[in-house]
Amino acid sequence: ACHLQPYTWLRSRILYALFPADRQPPTNARVLLIVLSAIPSYGLCDLVQLIRFLLIDKSDEFQLVSFLLTSKGFHFLVYGLLASINHSWRYYVCVMSDVGSTHPCEVGAPGRGMGYWKRYTSEIFRLFLEWAAFTLLLFAKGGRAQVARLEQERLGISLSSRNGQQHIAIEGGALEGRPGGFLRRLFVYDVASFVACVVLGLGLLWVQLGKIDCTQVDCSAFLKHYQDDRPVWLKDWRLWVTLDFVNTAYALCLVPFV
Repeated sequence: ACHLQPYTWLRSRILYALFPADRQPPTNARVLLIVLSAIPSYGLCDLVQLIRFLLIDKSDEFQLVSFLLTSKGFHFLVYGLLASINHSWRYYVCVMSDVGSTHPCEVGAPGRGMGYWKRYTSEIFRLFLEWAAFTLLLFAKGGRAQVARLEQERLGISLSSRNGQQHIAIEGGALEGRPGGFLRRLFVYDVASFVACVVLGLGLLWVQLGKIDCTQVDCSAFLKHYQDDRPVWLKDWRLWVTLDFVNTAYALCLVPFV
């Protein structure tokens, strides 16, 4: 009996259209994927990586490595390099527009706008997704042994037969879980970079908060004017500027993945 599997069919069609194994992907598909992966608005670039992660075979080493290198590469590009250029430009514009008693950087500097928490939440989710892929990579199958197994299946050689055993032994050896290779070290580097940037950012924030005595000055100037009852510390734009710094600094640390 033939059982309809619409999800499997759709998944295979999408993967083959974007990442075919027997040819180069169409130019239009590559351009579309690159453009969508480089748009941070509304978390679009993070959503693209989430969809790709859901579609790939998470037991296949090549697909996991490809996902990680692509996701980390665009992470560096979007939240690191392009964000640094954007921040520099915004600071330049607000400083050059400084006239009168009101400083334009009060509302135009990075981290001073509204809605940053959505971007940070989206990026944190993407980060944990990448770490999940790193973990899965430790148990994935791949390398010469996997190629030999696929070739053996293509030729219709029974694994239990003498020819099948010889084919596997000669071409690839026993099928075993892959340790992740050099990416395992990059995973350690990735986690260490994230922790270091968070500690540095929050440490600097703590020092700056300690320099100001709110009993002597009006600290309400540091608060964003949210029309809700969220905690005061979430309204403090210094927190969001710090998170913006941590976000960009960590993304720039991902250059080894490029």
